[in-house]
Amino acid sequence: MAFAAFVIRPILRRIIKSTPKGKPVKESCVIAVVLVTFTMGVITDAIGGSVGPAAIIMGLVIPDGPPLGDTIVRKCKLILFEFFMPLFFVRIGYFTDLTTIEDWREFLMFGVIIVVRCLGGIVACILVYSSMSMTTTNAVFLGLILSLEGIVEVVQSLRWKYLQLIDDHTFATIVIGVVALNAIIIPILEVIYKPLQENLDLPAAFRQSNRSLRMTSIVGELRFITCIQEEDNVPSIISLLAAMHPEDVSADPEDVSPFCAYVIHLVAVPSHSVPTLAPYKNHLRKFNQPSGSDNIVRAFLNYADHSQGLVQIQPFRMISPYKYMHESICRLSETIHAPLIIVPFFNSQQGHDTDGSLRIFNTNIQAIVKCTVGLLVDRGLISPISLTTFSYNMAVIFIGGIDDREALALATRASRQPNVRITVLRIVMIGKHNTLEDQIEREGDNTLFGDFKAMNVDNGCVTCLEVVAHDIEDAMKAFRSLSNTYDLVVVGKRHTIPELEALLGWAQYPELGVVGDTLAAPDFAAGRMSVLVLQHHGGASQRESQPCS
Repeated sequence: MAFAAFVIRPILRRIIKSTPKGKPVKESCVIAVVLVTFTMGVITDAIGGSVGPAAIIMGLVIPDGPPLGDTIVRKCKLILFEFFMPLFFVRIGYFTDLTTIEDWREFLMFGVIIVVRCLGGIVACILVYSSMSMTTTNAVFLGLILSLEGIVEVVQSLRWKYLQLIDDHTFATIVIGVVALNAIIIPILEVIYKPLQENLDLPAAFRQSNRSLRMTSIVGELRFITCIQEEDNVPSIISLLAAMHPEDVSADPEDVSPFCAYVIHLVAVPSHSVPTLAPYKNHLRKFNQPSGSDNIVRAFLNYADHSQGLVQIQPFRMISPYKYMHESICRLSETIHAPLIIVPFFNSQQGHDTDGSLRIFNTNIQAIVKCTVGLLVDRGLISPISLTTFSYNMAVIFIGGIDDREALALATRASRQPNVRITVLRIVMIGKHNTLEDQIEREGDNTLFGDFKAMNVDNGCVTCLEVVAHDIEDAMKAFRSLSNTYDLVVVGKRHTIPELEALLGWAQYPELGVVGDTLAAPDFAAGRMSVLVLQHHGGASQRESQPCS
């Protein structure tokens, strides 16, 4: 333990500090760490101990997360889980001889002991939870989880067998007990425990309405969540923040919309099976080499300090595999009544994550969250960001539908910023609104677009264009005519044109919608424009989108 804490851990810290930011650890360093772990296991086994504590000690001294912890997990996960673990279970099965169980009364007594132990754990959890005024259901779930047994118990039993502390009969009984216990508890937890379906103690009005940009007061406080994958996402998010509130507070104090941005740094750690979303305060410490989270948080706080009190930043850090992140973020959005969540989409110029896990996160957010979700395809800014002088060029494609109305609502907020130039391109499809539902949707589109034009009739920074399209080809030509001078193009995911939505099956990234997928293509506008695709939780999304696992 002392050798690992005072010799190995400082060496690991030096390896991490010498690794360039954003780069993986050298292959030789990973091999050295694995060999040291094996060597410690061999030494402890040679002196009569167990190989398990050596691996546990190394796991404790290796810093979690990137760059070293993630690299070791990624390098070792495949061969461990796909090769060595199956071989180990085959070996366990080979040593488990059910014919040695002759006294079935003793076997049943062993089963009764396991059941009593599980019930005792559940009762203990209920007593503890009741003293803390927490729900009994969660106490039962915790008791069941604590009753689970895994590979540690099986390895220990196998070692006892090698040391002849237990016979074949006892070993077979233990293995059958572990298998039976997990086979009963795990399905129960999967069927009953549905954290995303828990009803939060919130008014129904907040859960069913007022969770969109259109229904949020333009002069009231706007709370929204923005997720940051890496430091490169920060300038685009800060520019979008700056574009959505007036620059000069003294000009019209009543026309001020304060912002409270909940900034969540997404730290994908495959080995971290339990999602952790917690306020981040480490940026307050004096680090010699700030981490990625520190740099992200400090950048947002620096922007808030120059916002004349209009912007408040609440920093968080999410540590979890991507496939589990959406649960905690959805709960946070319900708690703070956020009408908007902005999440990163991978940069198509750099390729996407190797296993598609970030896309799974995006899909889960779109399918489950009860507000407007914006997928940001970040290509950087055409004009550099500055705290003293700010300029921003935004385009909005308005075809029609609930998602496009959210895009226009975002443009309405941005139209009050004098340094933001907005071009709204409305595409009117001829003869595509035959049903009563289509006519109602079109009336809503006309009303909102008319209000937007009336609000900005004297605003020289806002340009409204209307293009009549007779077919899908005309519509495609219209938004492909956009130049590459825009910092951001905002568009809805779904539209009220069945012919356009029929093309979704041909889209490379369906989560962006037909138009968003076209705009995000590397060959569109030379791949220079960032794209924000908005989807509101109402309408067809609940039928089309399903969470991924």
